[in-house]
Amino acid sequence: MVFKISPLSAVLLLALLAFGTSVCGAANTGQFDKCEDVVRSILNGTLVLPGPLGEIDNITIYEFGYMYEGHVMYLKPSCPRSDLLTLTLDGCRAICGSQPQLAEPAGALSLTATWVFPLGIIFSLPYEAHRDHKVWNTLKAVFNWLGGAPAALTAILWNVGQIRRCRRRAAGHDDVIRDAFYVLSCFNQFDFNSSHKKGKNHKKGVDKTLFFKTLIYGLFRPRASLTMETKKQLVTRRPADLADHEPLDMILTRDLLIELAFQLRMLRRKMVIPVLTSLAVFLVAYVFSVVLAFGDLDKGIDVVYMSIGLFVLWLPVLVAFGIIDRNPTSSERTAELLTRWLHNVAVVREWAISPTAGERNQGTADGLPNEAEIHGEPDRDEVMGAGGPHDAGNSIGLANLSAVTTRDPGLDPPYTSLGRLSGQWWHGENEERPESFYVGQFVGQGRTMHYCALVDAVMTATRETERFKNHIDEYDARGAEAAAIFAGPKSRSWYKYAFSGLLIVWVEIMMATGFAFMTPTVGPGCWSGSCFLYGALSTISWGIQFWKRPPAWLKGLAYFANGLAFLWLIAVIAMQLSGAFFNCYCLSSPIASALGWGRYMSFGNASEFRDKFDLLSWWIGFATIGGLVPIIACTVAFHWWRKGQHMWRANQRGGVHADENITIRGRPVRADMTWLTRGPLNSERV
Repeated sequence: MVFKISPLSAVLLLALLAFGTSVCGAANTGQFDKCEDVVRSILNGTLVLPGPLGEIDNITIYEFGYMYEGHVMYLKPSCPRSDLLTLTLDGCRAICGSQPQLAEPAGALSLTATWVFPLGIIFSLPYEAHRDHKVWNTLKAVFNWLGGAPAALTAILWNVGQIRRCRRRAAGHDDVIRDAFYVLSCFNQFDFNSSHKKGKNHKKGVDKTLFFKTLIYGLFRPRASLTMETKKQLVTRRPADLADHEPLDMILTRDLLIELAFQLRMLRRKMVIPVLTSLAVFLVAYVFSVVLAFGDLDKGIDVVYMSIGLFVLWLPVLVAFGIIDRNPTSSERTAELLTRWLHNVAVVREWAISPTAGERNQGTADGLPNEAEIHGEPDRDEVMGAGGPHDAGNSIGLANLSAVTTRDPGLDPPYTSLGRLSGQWWHGENEERPESFYVGQFVGQGRTMHYCALVDAVMTATRETERFKNHIDEYDARGAEAAAIFAGPKSRSWYKYAFSGLLIVWVEIMMATGFAFMTPTVGPGCWSGSCFLYGALSTISWGIQFWKRPPAWLKGLAYFANGLAFLWLIAVIAMQLSGAFFNCYCLSSPIASALGWGRYMSFGNASEFRDKFDLLSWWIGFATIGGLVPIIACTVAFHWWRKGQHMWRANQRGGVHADENITIRGRPVRADMTWLTRGPLNSERV
């Protein structure tokens, strides 16, 4: 079940926050507009104001150091310095007061509607309910996405890159190969073999080598190469007329793979096009807002508010690639299906390498069972159940073969050995093997700090397909190699995605920081410093993720930093919209006064700043660069999604179809499919 949040409720809360802070400070609205009139009256000699150092008049205002007469950076040569009224920090506090000038309620709501409401795209993030620790798991996901954006985007880009690798490897091949690489991409989104069920029968360790051997066998055995002549004839997914050339374990693993791929595609979350469309609308709305904001400068609009939009323009990129990475409608059901599939693949694999199965295949090309050598012909009515060939429990009767072999002792040894499988298929009561192939929590889409290395390990180990000699030892060798790669250092290509994710987020943060920096008073101030501080906090987890398996205390530090960054993000946006940053300290920007920046506050609005300061080109540059990054990134995301659609497009008829059954001398051969329906598929997994 999807974790649902009402967008309307969240939007109303944001509006209420801005409105509430504005109403609370309504008495201070227009404070600096009035202060400018007071300063001019003092300079004209028409007003004397009491101050902390004595009466403030047109002489003492200079003696007390309240007037700033120094150099003003980026002031146009055409604008006389005497035309610009500037106060020092002490002068601002003495004359204007130390309280901030909060935004008027109408203005706060207008700014919220322009720059905050479009952020409703955060509700397009792939939230999901968890059976265990729902609140904590949801918070971790939100903290990672909004508080650790560089690390989250790194993980998402890496996962999408692995999906692209799967798509490229599957290109030009038949549907079974496509199924194999799609299933592999789904495995990559789960944390496997790291946590286990608890109880009396809990196993302390899991053999990762066995896991990879079984995985590679289950993925690539269904379409193993035969002879060159046979390979040329394999033009359909289920070539029934070539069954006599195919080993039985190939048929069984193919059935299992096709059915699993179908189930996973049915569980894959839909609605990509509407989400991408909403992102496009968001970007168009941003462009319109910027253009209108520049057009409304003459109306007194504060241009610094445009930096709010720049500050969060990495969010549509995160959402776009996160949706393409995709999450299942039920990660717990998906994990359960993957576990059961591994169990059944292991059953077939162990049967294929058993002495009984191998002895009767002496002389075959691959040493694996071939049904063309079977001489016994069990009665069709005894093998087939009443449900017909498509019935999960009765289709082949591999689950019924034990009864057949008991009734007909004249069958060849291969049938006799195969009959032992009837008690080994997953049926809900033999839980020992699923523990060995445990598939844990869903960790895709950057929702946790996790390096998803499964696709890279399998792809690297199987990159030379000619090394598959259709022998069980080759699958085991590739599995051992994949396990070694998985246990080794991170892939070098991962660093490319890591720095790409960091760059996307930091470009937007620096554009917002630069926009605020280049708004009078020019220099580092409260808003620009807040943007930079958020970037620094959100980058802590990005640095920690360079550890492939960071210790618990480092993970705790990362989650703490992400949570702090998330709270800071909410706080600074609320303070900017409410006008809390519109105070003497923030306006005078004394942070870097030693370097010649700031040290004064000036009166005026964006229109006056545009006319008196040479800053318009800077503002346009920051807005343009900041807007181009998400537009380009989202275009790339859409292109990647469109190119990879065939990987997750499902045939609505189902997985293994009755009209595609493999037959051995007219008898259908199907793997047992009760693992799809028997027992709870959403059981508690940890």
